[in-house]
Amino acid sequence: MQQQAQKMVIAMSKNNNLVKDGLEKNVANDELSLVVSEINEITNMNTPVATAIKQQS
Repeated sequence: MQQQAQKMVIAMSKNNNLVKDGLEKNVANDELSLVVSEINEITNMNTPVATAIKQQS
């Protein structure tokens, strides 16, 4: 019975680690999505500037 309890504790610990890893990956994915969104916004702001510069040259 004690061995079964130890096995359950080990299994729960592994599961807990998997959940933590999954949450960390979700956070990283959310942050990466935010960075990509910000880059797209900067690109959208740069396009009219580049067009104006090209027209003036």
